[in-house]
Amino acid sequence: MKFLFVIAFLFLTQLQAQATTASAPKIFFEYSALYDSNCANTPERKIEPEWVREAIDRSPDFSKIWEVSGPVLFGKVFEHFAKGFQRKEITATLSVCPASSYSNPLVLNVTRFLKSYMGSKPVRSDDSFADLVFHELLHSWLVENVDFPTPLFDKYKNEERVVRNHLHLMAMQKFIYTELNRNDLVLMIDRQYSTMLGPAYPRAWEIVSKIEGYEAFIAEIKKK
Repeated sequence: MKFLFVIAFLFLTQLQAQATTASAPKIFFEYSALYDSNCANTPERKIEPEWVREAIDRSPDFSKIWEVSGPVLFGKVFEHFAKGFQRKEITATLSVCPASSYSNPLVLNVTRFLKSYMGSKPVRSDDSFADLVFHELLHSWLVENVDFPTPLFDKYKNEERVVRNHLHLMAMQKFIYTELNRNDLVLMIDRQYSTMLGPAYPRAWEIVSKIEGYEAFIAEIKKK
C-alpha cells in the first residue's frame, strides 16, 4: 500500500512539473495586406481602407488582451493536462477580409472588433477576442496532444467534418471557463455557437452541451 502511495505521489509530482514547464507560444499579432489581397478576390469580400487602418491601429490592443488572458486560459489547461505546445512562437495574421478564422496558419478575422466595420452595431468585447484566439490555438493544442480518432470522434463519424473537429475543442472551452468560474464566458459561447450561421457549429455545440456533456470529451482527452 505504501509503495502504491509513493508511485502515485511521484506521478502527481511529475504532472505538476510538466504543467509548470508547459507554456503557450508567444503570439505576434500582425496585419497582412498580402493575405487580404488574396482573400478579397470577389465582390462580396471587398475591403474598405478604414477597416485596414483600424486593424493596424488596434494590433497593440489585441496583443495586450492576449497577454492578459492567454496565461490565465492556458495556465488552467496546463494545470489539468500537463501538456504544452511544440512551438514557442506563432504569428497571428490579422485579417479584415470577411472570411473565417483559421488555426493553421493562424488567421484571425477581426472585423467584428472594429468600429469602422460594425458601424452602429456594438463591437465585440475583449473577452470575445481572447476566446477567438483561445479557440484557434486549442485546435493546434488538441492535434498535438490527442491521438485522433478517439471513440467519441468515431461515434459521430456520420456528422460533417467541421462538427467532429469542434467536439473536443468546444468541450475544452466549456471546461476551462467553468474551472475559472467564468460563467459569463460559458454563456457567451453558448449564445455564439447556438446562433452561428450554418448547421455545423450549432450541431457540435448541441452534442457537447446537451447530448454527451462536455465532461465525456474531457475524460477522453485526459485518457489520451
